[in-house]
Amino acid sequence: TRIMHGEWADALEWEKLNDYSMNMNFAWEFDQTVNTCWENNIYILWLQQVHTAFMARNPFNNDDLAWPANPYHLALDLEKPEAFFTDERAMKAYKNKIRYMLSRWGYSRMIAGIQPMSEINEMAANLTDVPAHHPYFTDTSFRNKVGKWFLEIKNYIQKDLGYDFLVGSSFT
Repeated sequence: TRIMHGEWADALEWEKLNDYSMNMNFAWEFDQTVNTCWENNIYILWLQQVHTAFMARNPFNNDDLAWPANPYHLALDLEKPEAFFTDERAMKAYKNKIRYMLSRWGYSRMIAGIQPMSEINEMAANLTDVPAHHPYFTDTSFRNKVGKWFLEIKNYIQKDLGYDFLVGSSFT
């Protein structure tokens, strides 16, 4: 099963960057989900971050779930979502979140794979622009920055933290 953490439901740090205290009820729920998967021999494809949080505008007209409300934007004063992929403070904060999540749930043999971010080609997209702006498709340097970010996160999970999970992303 694919399980994702979304800002509208159970993201650990949506309210405040690297402060998970407000969402421990969601963490408890995921504890129960991991246990249920263990009891029923269900493997998890674990999506840790939904891409809409890093879109310039929310395609469902709810910017409370997009870049305007994103804690990386608010706490680090990053002007555009594109900055998230190159800012050292953002990388450090995101790695902290990944480390916490893996420390809490990475023990489970039911985790078949991890997606640190969904629909990676939608990063920084602004679907309200006419025509829609997708820097992943229109800006090679941006696509390279996203790719470099992804490889750094993948290496952090597999090499630095020592988890041998399959690490990938989805693409719309």
